[in-house]
Amino acid sequence: MSSNQVEDAEFAANVEELFGIQEKFDPIINELHDEIYKLQAQYELKKADLYSQRAKVIEKIPKFWQRAIDNQAVLSTLVETDDAAALEYLTNINIDRDPTNPTMFKIIFSFSENPYFTNKDLIQSVDLSKKDEPKLTSHHIDWIEGKCLVKPKSEDSEENDEDEETSFFTFFTEDSNADLAELIANDFYPNAINYFQGEFGDDISDAELDENNAEDEEDDSDNEEDDEPNNKRPRV
Repeated sequence: MSSNQVEDAEFAANVEELFGIQEKFDPIINELHDEIYKLQAQYELKKADLYSQRAKVIEKIPKFWQRAIDNQAVLSTLVETDDAAALEYLTNINIDRDPTNPTMFKIIFSFSENPYFTNKDLIQSVDLSKKDEPKLTSHHIDWIEGKCLVKPKSEDSEENDEDEETSFFTFFTEDSNADLAELIANDFYPNAINYFQGEFGDDISDAELDENNAEDEEDDSDNEEDDEPNNKRPRV
């Protein structure tokens, strides 16, 4: 065996040993992530009163939740054209956490009367007590005849997943999307105001501000012209 081969063998052995040590970190890191998640859930409970106050103000802002969804990178991609029309009736989103175990919660989307379904609330129950064994329990949507937005899966849907459109409302009818549930509960809902503004803190677009303030600016301009003569000092 040449010296180069010996060096290569030693290098490979050292790297393998290093990777073996790294794997021993993983259980500790996973335990840390679980503890952080539980702590985060506990602190979400402490925000309950503030969330209630926030909801009362949001009620006064037209299309708050629709704008927030549009600005969330993941949620916005799930909204099809028909979904967007149904979401026009969305009035509130709430995360109702179990006080004894806040990693168990209900995601509640509340709607005004609409032509799509008769439910006032669409609910997905979530249990993330064990992050590696999430449990979701969907609740039935009472669709109005001819208005169901969730298409039944075809036999070969697994082969055509990339091409097949999936309604946003599928989330409320299936029990498998724990990642989306966690995103809604632990990111979208707590940061709803940031998403409403634009991607985390960006201002509402200048175009929208100009549109909202155009009339005010015109009024201010008119007032300035009306006031101009009064600003001149009268002759004596």
